[in-house]
Amino acid sequence: MKSDFTMPALRRFKHDIESGKCLFVNDGTTLLASKSQRTKDRLVGGLSELLSDGSYTYMDFGRKFTLEGNVTMVVNITSEAYQSYKDRLFGLTFSERFLTVHYVLTEAEKEEWGA
Repeated sequence: MKSDFTMPALRRFKHDIESGKCLFVNDGTTLLASKSQRTKDRLVGGLSELLSDGSYTYMDFGRKFTLEGNVTMVVNITSEAYQSYKDRLFGLTFSERFLTVHYVLTEAEKEEWGA
């Protein structure tokens, strides 16, 4: 998935969601930083429902659709962004649906990436 989507944009992945694939978000930091608070709340709430219940129904702006499927997710997010969002956004049990792993780059990896 691209790193700048909303819940309505997930309709493009309806077939993947129905077949129960793992959804990969390459840049969760960009995903959340690019959204208004309302959109972030809806995104986190919608993904929480989809991950835990296998179903999410969108109803807003005169549109209604349902996404159904037993999906998993991998979200790549910086440690700094995770800490920033952990209590005020992920505190709604969103982060409890994930195995959180923090990885620190070695000096060789930093040099390779030009960090």
